[in-house]
This record gives sequence, C-alpha cells and structure tokens, in this order.
Amino acid sequence: PVNVTKLTWTNRTGGLGTFLKNPYLLQGSNDDSTWTTVYTINDMVSTSDAVKTWEISDPTKYQYWRILNQGYAYLIIGEIEFEYSL
Repeated sequence: PVNVTKLTWTNRTGGLGTFLKNPYLLQGSNDDSTWTTVYTINDMVSTSDAVKTWEISDPTKYQYWRILNQGYAYLIIGEIEFEYSL
C-alpha cells in the first residue's frame, strides 16, 4: 500500500468541450470494494493540454486507487501522474 502525495492531470489534446465536469473524486481502498474519498477535485479546467497539479495531504495508505468521475460516464485524459510514498 502507498499514500498518494500529489496528482498531476494533463488534458487530452482537442475535443474537450463540456466533458470535464466537476467534481472528480480521488479514492483509495484496501479491499477493492469499500472506497474512501481522499481528495475532491472541484477546479478542473477544460482547456486542451492544460496541466493541473494537486497536493494530497491525507497520509492514509491504500492498496487500490481510482478517480471517480461524478459528471459523465467516461473521462477525457491525456495523462495522469501519481506521486506517492511507501
């Protein structure tokens, strides 16, 4: 298990429109069944190629991580980078 300390999100080039709906939830789990929201992203921007970074201060370690999209059934992502500590 690790704790995520930073999340960097790069938007995909082109075709974003209104598909980036807030909020997004960064969630962790140790059983892949019960999920805990570690961070809520409310300031996503829909600019093509935009890069956003969030510092995560929750020290809890989880085995599984996910980003839950509250706006649509799919995400439009160029790249996501997680920084973590063991």
